[in-house]
Amino acid sequence: VGNAGILGPLSPLGHVEPKAWDDVIAVNVTANWHLIRSMDPLLRLSDAGRVVFLTSGVGSNPRAYWGPYAISKAGTIGMVRSLNMAKGRKDIKINVICPNAMTRLGAAPGRAVRIKRKGDTESARSRRGGWGGSRGLHKHRGLHRCTA
Repeated sequence: VGNAGILGPLSPLGHVEPKAWDDVIAVNVTANWHLIRSMDPLLRLSDAGRVVFLTSGVGSNPRAYWGPYAISKAGTIGMVRSLNMAKGRKDIKINVICPNAMTRLGAAPGRAVRIKRKGDTESARSRRGGWGGSRGLHKHRGLHRCTA
């Protein structure tokens, strides 16, 4: 499990000091890269290797002034995507979990949230019986598997 992470400075990117930038990238990206490099021989020997990285919803839904953190978390998501494309074995699983990635939808934990689909109209919702359906109504659990 790769769970490295520091927040770093919350300021416009142009005001971030190089040392602060380097610290965030070193912990949030480079440490995860070192982890996967060190695990590679073990994964290749395994019958069913598993690696999970915890990152952040900010990696896929950035916030203002969270530049170094958002960029580093997006970097981890990209790293996992790249690893999955290159691994060559289906029995090795590499995943990313983004805690709180769905909180931008405004639901409290444990409450249902409405997911509006592209092109969704009031008449389309009424034909489906409202917002319901397995694709329209989801429970918010504070965890989301990033698209990696």
